[in-house]
Amino acid sequence: MKTKSIVFSLIIFSILTTSCKSCKEKAFEQPTIEVTGYSLKELPGEYTYLEIDMLVHNNDDREAHIKNVEYQVEIEGITSETETETIDKDILTDTPLELTLPLTLLTNDAIKLLAKLDAGELLNYHATGTFHVDDPIIKLFDLAIDVSGTADVEAGFEDFYEKPEITLENINGTYKDNGNTYTFDFDITTGIQNTDTRGITADKVEYTVTVAGKESEPQTYTSEIIISGNGSISLTLPMSMILNSADGETLANAVNSGSVQYSVEGKIHVIKIDETTSDFILPLYITGTTEIDLRNFFTQPTIEITGYTLLELPGDYTNLTIDMTLTNNDTRSAYITDVNYQVDIDGVMSQTENELINQTLTGSGTLDLTLPLTLLTDDAVELLTRLDAGETLPYHATGIFHINDPILELFDFPIDITGNAIIDVGFDDFYQQPETTVNSFSGTYTSTYTTVTFNLMVDCTVQNMDSRAVDIDQVEYIVTVEGVVSNTHFYNTPIFIAGNGSINLNLPVTLTVPIAQSSSLISALSDGYADYIVEGTFHAVQVDGGAVDFVLPLYDEGTAPVTSFSPGKK
Repeated sequence: MKTKSIVFSLIIFSILTTSCKSCKEKAFEQPTIEVTGYSLKELPGEYTYLEIDMLVHNNDDREAHIKNVEYQVEIEGITSETETETIDKDILTDTPLELTLPLTLLTNDAIKLLAKLDAGELLNYHATGTFHVDDPIIKLFDLAIDVSGTADVEAGFEDFYEKPEITLENINGTYKDNGNTYTFDFDITTGIQNTDTRGITADKVEYTVTVAGKESEPQTYTSEIIISGNGSISLTLPMSMILNSADGETLANAVNSGSVQYSVEGKIHVIKIDETTSDFILPLYITGTTEIDLRNFFTQPTIEITGYTLLELPGDYTNLTIDMTLTNNDTRSAYITDVNYQVDIDGVMSQTENELINQTLTGSGTLDLTLPLTLLTDDAVELLTRLDAGETLPYHATGIFHINDPILELFDFPIDITGNAIIDVGFDDFYQQPETTVNSFSGTYTSTYTTVTFNLMVDCTVQNMDSRAVDIDQVEYIVTVEGVVSNTHFYNTPIFIAGNGSINLNLPVTLTVPIAQSSSLISALSDGYADYIVEGTFHAVQVDGGAVDFVLPLYDEGTAPVTSFSPGKK
């Protein structure tokens, strides 16, 4: 009896052992897993909460009871937190198991994803993890999850609030050379268009900025931001970036080359929808290329002309210098290589000048420059009559200072300034200018079929205001009578004026006008008075018997009597 019992026990053990070995030898075939959709559960805060819909297809002829699942999903490159969820459901052979599982993302990491999270969008996923299967024979075993694909967003951001449209308007700022590092301070101006009918109030923006591959530290902008429903605002976000010398030069070179790749990524913290208290995040994500002109980053200096100096008595040209002061309104120094400029002094335009400077305008300092200025004397006669020390003359200066900077290479300071400056050294420091007075006009006129010619004599008194005598070999002049301008005339008779003496000078002038325009001039001269301008130069060749070569201004305007005027002989 005991022998039969032992045999029976061995048979039972053999059957059980064989059955167990068979179970272990035939592994459970991995199911097919598919993510079919994503749904945003609520507006994001510190975390973004989603649900994913999943189908699990049993590929084995046996059922399996899933106890729980551990998983992680990467959506468009953004990886979720690891989740563990209790399932307690069977995988049936013919019927797929439908699961809806929670998914948690750190909002700081998910900004790019949130920008795409609208219903109907198709997003890529890669899901990994493990289903834990509870089997009565082999207890717990694992079914791996490692699947990729695309799935639709079924409930997106706009189901809660329409995301605003955010665009870059411009990037401006400054940079500073700290020695071993460079500090770039940017202002990123964005346009924000609210596409929702409800207004929002936000209390801060957290963001990072990348310019030409250089990423800033996290930045925070704290201020009340109000955007009405369907309204828009312009929001300027400051950003500071400290780079070592090599990276600073790399960034500057990238900017100097033209278009620069940028991205702004962050979150707008909303505290109200209309007047209802709320607490959620709107994504801030823009990227693209833009042009940043670092030349605008240096605060323009204040430029002022403080004085004029006549270098010598004029000849064909009048040579001056101007004193100019530059006040640096930036904390950085600027090395000025050269300057191009032109100055209009009370309506008389100088020649264009180009001068080497090779000096440094120190940070917050001043730089005094003395620069040459050349006027064509024929253009400057009227100005010369006022070019005495102590006189004040208005100016309008234009041009460009060229700056050589180790980061920005060459850039410019434009000159476009107006003001008044005093004459430090004038004509009277060399020779007192004579005073010319027109006493009267006389003359005749003759006509042809097409023109009328006026032959006039201008009776002048020339008073030498200097104590030294002067010899003049030529007078060059133009006379305007009642608005009619003569050609240039030359009076080549030698003239001597004693020191502090005066002479009477008769200057002939010829005016030729079309016959159709002659009657008004004939009428004006016949009335007995004429409006005039006499403008020219005296060419001085001796002063007190010593040889010289300069010009003295001849200028007078006003109204003078016409002592005689009649038709001449043809």
